[in-house]
Amino acid sequence: MSKSMHNNYFFLRKLVYEITPKLVNAVLATCFSQNKDELVLGFALANGEDAYLRADLSQGACFLVLQDSYNRARANSVDLFPDALDCFITGISMAANDRSFSFHLKHRDGTERILVFKMHGNRSNILLLEAGENPILFRNKLEQDKTLTLAELDKVLDTTFDNFQTLNGNPLKFIPTLGLLPQAYLNEQGYEEKSITDKYEEVISLYNQLLTASQFYVCRFPDEPVLSLFPIGEVLATHTSALTATSDYSHWFGKFFFNEKEKLVALRTIERWIKLTSQYIEKTETRIQELEEATPQEQIADIIMANMHAIPKGSSEVMLFDFYRNTDIKVKLNPKYSAQENATNLYRKGKNRAKEVDQLFENLSYRNEKLNTLKAQWELVNNIENVKELRKYLKENELIAKPADEELLPYREFLVNGYRIWVGRNADANDTLIQKFAAKNDIWLHARAVPGSHVIIKTQPNVPVPKPVLERAAELAAWFSKAKNDSLCPVIYTPKKFVRKVKGSKAGQVMVDKEDVIMVVPKP
Repeated sequence: MSKSMHNNYFFLRKLVYEITPKLVNAVLATCFSQNKDELVLGFALANGEDAYLRADLSQGACFLVLQDSYNRARANSVDLFPDALDCFITGISMAANDRSFSFHLKHRDGTERILVFKMHGNRSNILLLEAGENPILFRNKLEQDKTLTLAELDKVLDTTFDNFQTLNGNPLKFIPTLGLLPQAYLNEQGYEEKSITDKYEEVISLYNQLLTASQFYVCRFPDEPVLSLFPIGEVLATHTSALTATSDYSHWFGKFFFNEKEKLVALRTIERWIKLTSQYIEKTETRIQELEEATPQEQIADIIMANMHAIPKGSSEVMLFDFYRNTDIKVKLNPKYSAQENATNLYRKGKNRAKEVDQLFENLSYRNEKLNTLKAQWELVNNIENVKELRKYLKENELIAKPADEELLPYREFLVNGYRIWVGRNADANDTLIQKFAAKNDIWLHARAVPGSHVIIKTQPNVPVPKPVLERAAELAAWFSKAKNDSLCPVIYTPKKFVRKVKGSKAGQVMVDKEDVIMVVPKP
């Protein structure tokens, strides 16, 4: 929810005060809309000039801009409120303590009407009221506005200290028109730590300051543009005119939502990847250190073989003499195996240890390179100012959200050397993927013996899948599994025709009648 005061009661008071001398006695010449949330009113001013009031009621925006000209589209434009046309504005009034104001209109035939701007955030609306008639609504979906009266919009505030105490010093309950930004300002001044008397004095002081404010600020707070009646955060511009301020804020607002917001989403995505990559690097470095400092498994196997006579059958842990270091050490064993079988397993693991260390160093190099790339990418995105350039870069680097219809598919799609690789999104999606989307000769892959996504390589008729494509698909199968943080992961693969779903089995569970295994490093 935006904290900006562009739609705040105190700012609207200033805006209404400023537009009144400009629009009183003007004639409402045109009224149209080019999208469901925007209404444009064109006025013929008393001095012969034109003016256009653009009311944007869209969610997150909801602001008013008065401008000298407006280019109406030739298509997709509809005229509205015909009964208000050719009416003179006899006055503009602000509702008491409410984000609403009214244009009082008088037709040439003497009939009077009222055009009400109810600037209530997501419930904003514009209504044309005429004596004896039901209101005509700009946004018809707001059914409750069909019975709205002007009297309902006026609010009475009880600003006594007794009422403040009753409300436990809650500034927004005490003055509902205050808004989120003034509350944030109070919090920055240490509001919560103050006594009830000091709180009351501070709220009343801020209330009077807002009523009498003569300067308007476009600020960045905390990371998005806001319009304020006091400086807060980073001040981007200062204005003495409410009209100029709202026009400038409209510019910053558009820039933020069509550039900065997309940029922030992309930057946060990259930051998350940087965090995950850094965590992986730290974990890998710790694992390498553990392996290098641990007693070599071949030596433990030698110690077991030299002390076989002293190891009781079925032992899970024994103290043995370490002749390499001339001391006793604790050795863990698998009680299911004999001492010799435990030693044999350790000899085998010892041979793989060197491979694991080499693989970990390779992983570390890859992730460090990736980390540097991500940091450079963050800097590049952060420095892009042009929205088209930003969107192009985000699309090329897959940093934007997928289209809604694509999200409905049970798989993520990757393209490798012309081959499409599909990765199931979850257990139910895995079933849908292999039952409804995969052909019998497509290659199916899955990380061995751990939960994970089913992966499909879409094959081409009578063309074997190239090894680089198979390896990349296996890397993805490993990454989208519980083994994603392992240094090496076995991945099974087979034509989909050898994979079948057993009736009554859990989502994602299958039987594989024939398989091969490939060892890969999990990679995103």
